[in-house]
Amino acid sequence: MSTLKAIKTRIQSIESTKKITSAMKLVSSSYFKKAEGALTNALPFVQENTRIIETLLHNKTVKEFTLIRGGKGNKHILILISGNRGLCGGFNVNAGRLANEEVHKLKAEGKEVQIICFGEKALSGLKPETKNLIVSHIKPAEKDPWVYASTIINHLTQQVFSAEIDSCSIVYTAFQSMLVSTTKTQGLVPYTGCLLENNKNFRKSSTKLPELLFSTEPNYATLIRKSAENHLKSQLYFAMLESRASEESARMIAMDGATKSSEEMLEKLYITYNRNRQATITRELIEIIAGAESI
Repeated sequence: MSTLKAIKTRIQSIESTKKITSAMKLVSSSYFKKAEGALTNALPFVQENTRIIETLLHNKTVKEFTLIRGGKGNKHILILISGNRGLCGGFNVNAGRLANEEVHKLKAEGKEVQIICFGEKALSGLKPETKNLIVSHIKPAEKDPWVYASTIINHLTQQVFSAEIDSCSIVYTAFQSMLVSTTKTQGLVPYTGCLLENNKNFRKSSTKLPELLFSTEPNYATLIRKSAENHLKSQLYFAMLESRASEESARMIAMDGATKSSEEMLEKLYITYNRNRQATITRELIEIIAGAESI
């Protein structure tokens, strides 16, 4: 039987843990609202960039443009987007597992895969053979994700045009709601559509694409290139925002579960403590009575 002191020490320890998890839940709630707001603000920007590129594709024969059709080799860049902190359930591990599956699939297709990891916890869930394919691990500071998205895409487009790589895709966590997030894969190069199609909450009803009623300067190829680059940046940027919102919602759920588990453990420990305390008092009373009767 556990001593009263040991039980009391454990109760104090769990109460301290409960305070921490409860505070972390409140902090994550604040971060989540900020991430959700950024996601909502960025949505029109992504939708318009997608509408522009689809309008160009609809009106002109641009499917042979490199960023649209991709290269003709077998080199593939996989961008894995994860979180910067732990204590968020299976968020980081799930992204790593999907990356393992995607690498296996690409290798089966004869692709030579290289991985760019974005996030402190990007290695969580990755197999050792997958980790060997990492060429860059970006550990972001507290900056606007657009800075990182622009830098990565600028480097990526240079590699595509110089024929160093031929295709690219991302593994990220699509934000469905506060309670539901799903790991997804989205192709960037070649063009495979908009990642908003992965999420029913962000899909836009199809509208008729307008005709181009203007001329372009310096030429149409420049317009296509800039539009394609902006589309890629907006896709990666929005994937980062979705992953950030999903991370914070996962942490809220994890900390809420930890707090409730602490409360359940405390309830059981208080019952055990009171029973042991009562048993101790009863035993002492029996000893006193027995001593008094023996006199």
